[in-house]
Amino acid sequence: GIAHGTVNKEIGLMSAALNWAKRELEWDVANPWAARRQVEPAGQDRWLTPGEAARLLTAASARRDRYPWLLDFIRLGLNSGLRPGEMLGLEWRRVDLKAGVVAFEAGRQKNGKAGRVALNHEARDALLTRARFRASHCPTSPWVFCRRDGTRIMSMKIGFAGCVKAAGLTDVHP
Repeated sequence: GIAHGTVNKEIGLMSAALNWAKRELEWDVANPWAARRQVEPAGQDRWLTPGEAARLLTAASARRDRYPWLLDFIRLGLNSGLRPGEMLGLEWRRVDLKAGVVAFEAGRQKNGKAGRVALNHEARDALLTRARFRASHCPTSPWVFCRRDGTRIMSMKIGFAGCVKAAGLTDVHP
């Protein structure tokens, strides 16, 4: 009942720990975890249609009182291609609204490389809305997606799932 990816993470941890012990502690033991990874199923290839995206945005807009950041999160994601973790960990120092880019240092993206993501008009508008929120409620917060007290928002799962359900969509993930 456990997903192959979960098993593979644990196998990788055990293998890395034993390799460290062999290297650092000079243990002379075989690594039973090496080459034991399970084959994971292919990832999903699901894209929202323009109509589905519009319904999702409408549902997020209706939840602005409870989740004032959710609409901007969805708008930025749809229009920039940023991953959820990249958006939730986004700091203002990496956002250049004049140049229309978000910069990432090495290690801040899934591929581990430094890079820049161009912002279209919609993505830039989402960030401008977040900037106005910050100016009004938490001007010293470094986080783009934060609460009124400036603390970082760590997850959008509950709010996003509610929007997906309200929009009548299935199999939609950030």
